[in-house]
Amino acid sequence: MKHKFLIKSEKIKRARKITGLIARGMEKKFGLDYLSFGIDQSVLELPRIENSTKHKYNQEIAIQCVSDLLLSEGYQLSRSSANNSPYDILVVIDKEIVRIKVKHLQFDSAYNVSTLPYQVYKIDAFETFVEQKQKIKDVDFIVGYNFKDLSFACLNKKQFENKKSRVVHEKEGQNSTYFQSWKALNEFNR
Repeated sequence: MKHKFLIKSEKIKRARKITGLIARGMEKKFGLDYLSFGIDQSVLELPRIENSTKHKYNQEIAIQCVSDLLLSEGYQLSRSSANNSPYDILVVIDKEIVRIKVKHLQFDSAYNVSTLPYQVYKIDAFETFVEQKQKIKDVDFIVGYNFKDLSFACLNKKQFENKKSRVVHEKEGQNSTYFQSWKALNEFNR
């Protein structure tokens, strides 16, 4: 529970505060040994095998996560129930309906050996340029979602007019102002 959540609701803030108080009290009384109460100490020394399926991208769950994030920010929305819909979520902004396509916000492998002190992502919105030309007119925003670090980026479709994908820097780089932000939607308001 001490993990930083992206969703900012009052219940989660209250739960984090309570668990933080409990954790600090346990640390003060028992030191860091309280983390292993009821666990065989030898288990803590075993090598861990990371579950590879835990962070795999799942489109349906990504749409649900993005919907939850939008709802927590106070947006009114509905999700598409059609299998081949060009958009995944409809959001009401100033009495207008905008269409959002949810895609994978993946780590950009081109930056694997980069010395940048932050993560670089990319959103592959379209498979081919033919698909891009056909489907871009049916969406207003592309939202990328990453399961591994629970991050997202929201970009206007104008950024994809002649491109299939876009790079998003976590900090100080290309599209960094749209990382973990609904700035693109707020700009639509104006």
